[in-house]
Amino acid sequence: MADTLTAPSEDQIREALKGVMDPELKRSVVELGMVRSIVIGERGHVDVKISLTTGGCPLRGTFTTDVSERVGAVPGVTTINVDFDVLSPEEKDALKRKLGMPGGLPTGALATIGQVLCIGSG
Repeated sequence: MADTLTAPSEDQIREALKGVMDPELKRSVVELGMVRSIVIGERGHVDVKISLTTGGCPLRGTFTTDVSERVGAVPGVTTINVDFDVLSPEEKDALKRKLGMPGGLPTGALATIGQVLCIGSG
């Protein structure tokens, strides 16, 4: 009996990526237009490129884990490669307008924290 692995479709991969949320913007990377490319190769290999709002994004590891888990659950996917690039200034401006954030996008993992409380004991 031959091994008949059915290759996943781009639509299946994109649907899986709807579950990957930008931790700062609290929306799906698909909804935000941050999925730059999906390439489905031989034997179920999938390359996904995500555009980040900033090159030094401290949450890359979170994105890599989330994309790998979501895409890895799609039938027919055997291996996943996650790559990143950065939104252009024009793309960032469009995203700010879409989200109603004229003041700008969050600039880091702690950008949404309003107050920090430190407690010490000696």
